Amino acid sequence: FVDVDDDGDGVLTIDELEHLEYIVDTNMGEEEPVLGPDEFERNRTEVDGIITINTVRIVDSNGDDLGDYLDDTITTVNNDDE
Repeated sequence: FVDVDDDGDGVLTIDELEHLEYIVDTNMGEEEPVLGPDEFERNRTEVDGIITINTVRIVDSNGDDLGDYLDDTITTVNNDDE
């Protein structure tokens, strides 16, 4: 995720990643999620035992083992955040 458009397809790299959010209530004994091999933590906050974890997941829409953010043939926006 080095620059704003890693594959030069006109779609921002950050928009070619799936954004996920986990809310973990440690007061209730909830455990943090186990992230998959293509998912990376971006940030986390903790307030009164409630942990909010924001991640991004590399999406491979066409199954060619190349993430959309590096595949210039894919111009799908995977980020629903505005």
